[in-house]
Amino acid sequence: MTSIVHVISSLTTGGAEMSLLRLCREQVKRYNKVTVISLQPQSELYQQFINANVKVVCLNMTNAGQVFSTLLALRNAIKKASPDIVHSWMYYSNFLVSLACTGFPQPVIWAVRRTEVPAKSIFSRMFMKSCALLSHFAPSRVCYNAHAGIKAHEGFGYARAKSVFIANGFDFESAAEQVVDRLELRSRQGLDNNVPVVLCVARWHLDKGQDLLIEALSIVKQDFDTVKLVLVGRGCDINNSAVSSQLEKFSVGDNVILVGEQLPVEPWFGMADLYCMPSRTEGFPNALVEAMALDLPCVATDVGDVATIVDEGVYLVEPEPQALAQAIISQLARSQQQRLINARKAGAKIRKRFAITEITENYDKLYRKVLESL
Repeated sequence: MTSIVHVISSLTTGGAEMSLLRLCREQVKRYNKVTVISLQPQSELYQQFINANVKVVCLNMTNAGQVFSTLLALRNAIKKASPDIVHSWMYYSNFLVSLACTGFPQPVIWAVRRTEVPAKSIFSRMFMKSCALLSHFAPSRVCYNAHAGIKAHEGFGYARAKSVFIANGFDFESAAEQVVDRLELRSRQGLDNNVPVVLCVARWHLDKGQDLLIEALSIVKQDFDTVKLVLVGRGCDINNSAVSSQLEKFSVGDNVILVGEQLPVEPWFGMADLYCMPSRTEGFPNALVEAMALDLPCVATDVGDVATIVDEGVYLVEPEPQALAQAIISQLARSQQQRLINARKAGAKIRKRFAITEITENYDKLYRKVLESL
């Protein structure tokens, strides 16, 4: 195999996009040509793909009215790239790629990145049923990054015989190099070394549970009145009215530091005493894995595949404020040395299991198996 095309909806900063970027950085070392086609215009990660020597094609789709012209442009872009395999990421890309590649000899692999099937509205349910039906005919394999996702999608009608699990991969060495000294970053935020700092990295969304964490903070500060919660991610800023209302409702405005989206995000891990993932639902928790790999003590909700991923060394609780608060209080009550003993053991396991080199090899094996079956 010498050439691959990845197709994804956009190059915005998100879990799937970052996973693809890390994969592509490794694949350019192995293949003659790696191409990424974005259905939407250039976005934040565009230049990082270019810097990684990945050829990027943006189709500039901005609304549903362009779907047919985008479909034609996608077909032409794939034909021009002439890859050995087409690997699509997320629902809309999976659907459009399957139509665009009709009659092409290249096998198609779908990537599904959700744990739960998003079928709450009539339109979304009809679309997801169409994807489920198409999964029996169009892709050679459907690749999931969470076992919980496999169960949910197969239960919804996705082809069982085509399911494959491959976890997300990480470049842990590069991440560690970007971590800023604890005191340096704290000083930028006006914090001394003794202030307990809890970090959460995620875009602001109900699924991500920052509202649960803010309510939990109102309980935590009764025991640790100087505690600071640092929220990093798109929408985690004072201009977001939903954030402002939560801070006011629970009277924790002085205890929360909002920094919005940050690239790279790794420096922020260095300032924290504890990482917290308060998600209501989760597929593969990228930021949690990154925190663990940096030997940061963690608290997380027991949702999706989290329990099988973290294995040990993490406080797992139900996604509700009281449980989160008690876990955070329990961790902060321990000495830094006590917290680090378990965190370092867990970090060593994480770095071994999810190294990008190992995950890329898993994709290589999948690609070879698909090509050999033609």
